Amino acid sequence: MQELDAFIDKVKHLPPAPRVLPQLMQLLSSDDADATRVVQLIQYDPGLAANVLRASNTTAFAASRRVADLGEAIFRLGFNTVFQLVVAVSAARSLRPAQKAYGMGEGDLWQHSVTSGVAGRLLARMTGNDENIAFTAGLLHDLGKVIIAQVIEDNSLELIRTLEKEGCSLLEAEKRVLGFHHAELGSRLLERWNFPTSVAVAVRFHHMPSAAEPHHRLASIVYLSNFIAYTLGHGYGHNAFAFRSQNTVFSILGLDPKMLEKLVVLTRDEFETIETLFQIKA
Repeated sequence: MQELDAFIDKVKHLPPAPRVLPQLMQLLSSDDADATRVVQLIQYDPGLAANVLRASNTTAFAASRRVADLGEAIFRLGFNTVFQLVVAVSAARSLRPAQKAYGMGEGDLWQHSVTSGVAGRLLARMTGNDENIAFTAGLLHDLGKVIIAQVIEDNSLELIRTLEKEGCSLLEAEKRVLGFHHAELGSRLLERWNFPTSVAVAVRFHHMPSAAEPHHRLASIVYLSNFIAYTLGHGYGHNAFAFRSQNTVFSILGLDPKMLEKLVVLTRDEFETIETLFQIKA
């Protein structure tokens, strides 16, 4: 833990903590979520408020007149759509820039993460899990890479050479070079930001979901979402992660592996809808 905290503290420009998200997750998990409280949470962030208003006036939601009131915009969109939009806007601030240490261009990590979030939401819907939690965990699962890329940028070749020379996975290369990997680092950052334990644990073990008890179902969703994103071509960097536990993951989630092809198609279609609605561009 101390090693992870010390590494995070080295970052000169730490991503801004999305302070509103844990509060919004807690609020929306209630059966009597209050729209007034939702407005209070996001109204003082101009970027969030502007995006909610813009989305409410897109063709998919627009009525006969345009909305300029944040409360009415939230009512028009619905709580779930507002939550996903807030998560996406908050994450974009960290995930859009290029991450040179990983060979990622501008928008690569963002597109991969959004695709994973969309797949996570679909999987949660199929398996009876919380869709907003799954979307959040899928979107933020590679947050640790943003931190690593900032700190080791000058030494990025060492990491890349380790990957290429020894043929190990990215996770193994990070562990050898740094003593920890991006999933551990991202999980710790989410803990520091007071995200739910389930999300932090799922992020930590999204490459090894069977080790994530009692949150192995959410970790399995993130694992499979990550794989689906790569399958759709929304991957990046050097030596993409070798997915070795697919059968275990399908078993944990109670899904037939034959569903994978359908999941890929559904994720592709859903991503295109989200991309249009939220104007998410790589």
